Amino acid sequence: MEFRLNILKVYSFYFGFIVSILLRFAPSRYVLSLFKRMNLDARSVWEYERLNFLLSKRKCKMLFVSLYYFFSPVGKGLTWSCSMESTYRIYNLLFANYINTNFRVEKYIIKEANFIKNNLELHSNNNHILFNYIGLVISDELYGGGGNYHRLLYSEIKKQFNNDGTNFEASTSYHVLVVESILWLIYFFPHLKNELLKQFNYTGAIRFILSVKTEFGIYNVGDNDGSVCINTQIDNPFLSTIKSKRTVQLYNINHIIRAFDIDDIDDIDDIDDIDDIDVFNDFGLVSIRNENYKLLLFNTNIGQAGKGGHNHNDLLSLCLSYNGREFIIDPGVFLYSVDRDKQRSITKHSSLFACLNGEALEPELFLNRFGVSNQTKKRVLRRNQDIEASYSLPTSFDDLTLCRTINYSLNEIVITDSLLIERGFISGLQLRSNLFFSDTVVAKKISNNEVLLCNGIERVLLIFDSSCTIEISYSSISSDYNKFATSQFLNVSTNEREFKWSIKLI
Repeated sequence: MEFRLNILKVYSFYFGFIVSILLRFAPSRYVLSLFKRMNLDARSVWEYERLNFLLSKRKCKMLFVSLYYFFSPVGKGLTWSCSMESTYRIYNLLFANYINTNFRVEKYIIKEANFIKNNLELHSNNNHILFNYIGLVISDELYGGGGNYHRLLYSEIKKQFNNDGTNFEASTSYHVLVVESILWLIYFFPHLKNELLKQFNYTGAIRFILSVKTEFGIYNVGDNDGSVCINTQIDNPFLSTIKSKRTVQLYNINHIIRAFDIDDIDDIDDIDDIDDIDVFNDFGLVSIRNENYKLLLFNTNIGQAGKGGHNHNDLLSLCLSYNGREFIIDPGVFLYSVDRDKQRSITKHSSLFACLNGEALEPELFLNRFGVSNQTKKRVLRRNQDIEASYSLPTSFDDLTLCRTINYSLNEIVITDSLLIERGFISGLQLRSNLFFSDTVVAKKISNNEVLLCNGIERVLLIFDSSCTIEISYSSISSDYNKFATSQFLNVSTNEREFKWSIKLI
C-alpha cells in the first residue's frame, strides 16, 4: 500500500513539477489540459508558485520576483491556468510590501489583477470566483480601478455562506480558507470591515472553526485542501506582531499554519470552546465538547449550491479526540489526482452504511469528478443529551433509512446504529460501520466484542453488541493534503437491523 502511494506521488506530484518546468512557455490552456489527461497534480504545483518566499528574511527579493515574472509570462505555463492563483500571489505581494515599503510590487499586483479581470472564473460558482473578486478588490483599494468588484465581492460572500455561518462548500478546510481570506481583508483594509461582516453570519463562521478545531489543525470534513492565504509559519517580525494579538490559531503537527486576527471584530468575545454543543444544520454537523473530549457527527448537505464540488460520501461519520489526542478521524484525500473518487466514497469514512450482497450502497452517486446527486434526504436532530442523524437512501426496490443516535455523558458515549426498511425484507442486506483511527493510535481486540485504542497514555475502549463481527485492518490516511500515513481501521458488520456500541474514556 505504501509503496503504491509513493509511486503515485512521485508520478503525480514530482513528475508534475518537471512537466510544468518543461512547458513553462507553452499556452496555459494546453498545459492544464495535459495535466488533466496525464492525471498529474496541478494543485501542488500551484501552491509552490504562490510567492510565499517573499515573507521570509531572504535578501534580493526584488530580483527573485523579477526573475519569477520573467520566466512566467502571462498566459504561459501552468502558472496562469487558474485565476484564483493570482489572488494568492497578490496576497503575498501585498504582505511583502507591508513588511518593506521599499519593496515595489505595484506593477506585479496590477499585472495579476488584469489577468483576473480577463479570466474571471464565473463558471466555478465556488471559492474560485470569490478569490477572483478579492484579488480585484485588493488591487482597487491600493491603486484604484473603478470597477464594481466591491459590490460583486459582497454579493458573492452573501451567496457562499449559509445562515448558520458555515460555508456552502461542505468542507471544513474550505470554510477555514474563505473565512481566513475575509479576515485578512479586514486586517489590511479596516474601512471594509462593516460592509464585509454585514454579508454573512461571522460569529457563526468563527464558532464553526472553533467547533472543528483540534490540537493539530481541524477535523477533516469533505476535501482537505490545506491552502492558506498567508503562510504564518514563516519567521518574520511582522507576522509575529499579528500572532501576538487576539487570534484564532490552527496548528498542524509541526507548526502554526494559520493565525486569524480577530482583535477588531465585535460580538465574538462570548464564543466558548468547551462544555458546549453546536448544531450546524445548514452544513450538517454536530460538535459536542467538554473537558474530556470533542466528538463530531456529520451528515453534510451537498455543497456548492448542489454541485458538491468538495463533498464526500461521509454521511453519519464520526470524529473523536480525547484529552487533545485524536482517536477516530476522517481519512481525508491524499492527492486530487490519486484515487480521489475512491477516497470520497462511504467506505473510506468513519460512517454507517448498508451493504447488499457485499456491495456498499452509496448514499450519493458520483455523477462526475466534481459532482454528486441530490436525491438523499438527510436530517440532524438534538433532543437534550441525544443527537440523532439519519439519511434515506433511494434504491430500486425500497427506501432505506440509516440512523445514528448518540447519547453522551462526561466519560461515555453510547451510539445506536440502525437500518430501517420501508416495508418487506431484503435478502443479503447488512449493516456496517467503519471507524478510521489516527496513525498514532494502536488498536487491539481484547475480546470478541471489545477493542482497546491506545494513543500515548490515553485509552479508549470500544464495546459492541454480541451480534457484531469486528475486524481490524490497515488503510492509508491523509490528514494533510499531499501527505499520507498508514493507520488501522475497524470494520463492524451485523445481519441485524440495529446494534449498539459505546465509547468509554478510560
